Amino acid sequence: VEAALSIYLENFATSLSSREQLAIADFAKSLLVIPKTLAINAAKDSADLVAKLRAYHNSSQTKKEHVHLKNCGLDLYEGQVRDNKKAAVFEPAISKIKSLKF
Repeated sequence: VEAALSIYLENFATSLSSREQLAIADFAKSLLVIPKTLAINAAKDSADLVAKLRAYHNSSQTKKEHVHLKNCGLDLYEGQVRDNKKAAVFEPAISKIKSLKF
């Protein structure tokens, strides 16, 4: 969820031409702290994993034929990006939305 939101906000920030662009871009960057920290704590290559995750989510948001990639997430046991829907891993979106609002 965080990586997908980060990509969306970065793309949205580029459409603005005011100081809000900087704030939104920085907030988008800060959302990536969560998957980076999870990968580091699992003793995995966080730079590689997060880069792949961002690439998948960017592709899912920009190319209609890659919309299936929107469910990608980190598999920290194997150290790879996987389809979390196929792996039956679901995130509590309601609690994440509430935490972002406050």
